[in-house]
Amino acid sequence: MVNREFAEAPLADKRLAGRLVKIAAKAVQDPAATFPQMARSDAQLEAIYRFLSNHRVAMDGILEPHHRATLSRMLAHERVAVVHDSSQF
Repeated sequence: MVNREFAEAPLADKRLAGRLVKIAAKAVQDPAATFPQMARSDAQLEAIYRFLSNHRVAMDGILEPHHRATLSRMLAHERVAVVHDSSQF
């Protein structure tokens, strides 16, 4: 699912889209994990940070394919509930 959702992200380079897929796959495995917890090595952690600080990576490029896929999934249903918890501790 992650590959289908992010592989065609409008990023400057296919390698960046590939890195996005890898990062998203790790986030899906453990959504509460921090980047250091997601990385198996210092090299993987460095790759995540380099990806996020790359001037050719924009938040819109990361979120656009996810938004598109979410809308597509929503269109398959007559009614969709959007649940949001705004409480703070």
